[in-house]
Formats: sequence, structure tokens, C-alpha cells
Amino acid sequence: MKGKSLLTMILSAAVLAFGAYSGYFNDTVQAWLGVLSAAIIIVLNSDMMKSGDMTKGWTWATWALNISAIAVQVGGMIGEKALMPATIVNGIIIGINIFIQVIAKDYGQGSLIHKKA
Repeated sequence: MKGKSLLTMILSAAVLAFGAYSGYFNDTVQAWLGVLSAAIIIVLNSDMMKSGDMTKGWTWATWALNISAIAVQVGGMIGEKALMPATIVNGIIIGINIFIQVIAKDYGQGSLIHKKA
């Protein structure tokens, strides 16, 4: 494992660590960790880092989810009161991202959701 694969694994582990340990920090740090993890997911799914292809229709969902997560977390930081606690937002977003990355990715073996013709 070297090059892009190693960087992909490190960034993926960072996202999971942010989700697992963000509860130990105050709300502002939790929100920043959520923004950082959403940004990492966006980078991991960009053309320069992607390791597989999304099943048709899931690419837009990943982008929309993570851009929305960044907007919610930043809004919570600059607003008087957050819509939801940052740790809950992080948990929900990371959970959905795990589902998308595991179920909706096609690594060349044929998608689990939609078989290629």
C-alpha cells in the first residue's frame, strides 16, 4: 500500500476518529471536526482521490450531504443557537457517509445495489 491508497486510508481513518472522539471536545471544536470530516469525504470522492465509482445516482447525494453538513455546522457556529448539537450532526453525517461509501460504491465487482448490464 503506497501513494494514493495510503493517503486514502489515513484520511478515512481520520474521518472515523473525528466521529468517534469529537464528543470529548466542546461544541465549537466538534463543529470544526464535522466540517473537516465532510471536507475530507468530498476530497476522497473527488476525481483526484476516488478509489471506485459511485453507483449511478449516488454521486450527487454524497456531494449534497457533505456540503449540507458543512453549512449546518458553520451555521451552528456563527448563529446564536445551533439547529442540532454538533456531535449529533457529526454522528448522523458520518453514519450516512459510511453507508454510501460501503454500499453505493462500485469497486469493479459489480454494484451491490444496481447490477451493470
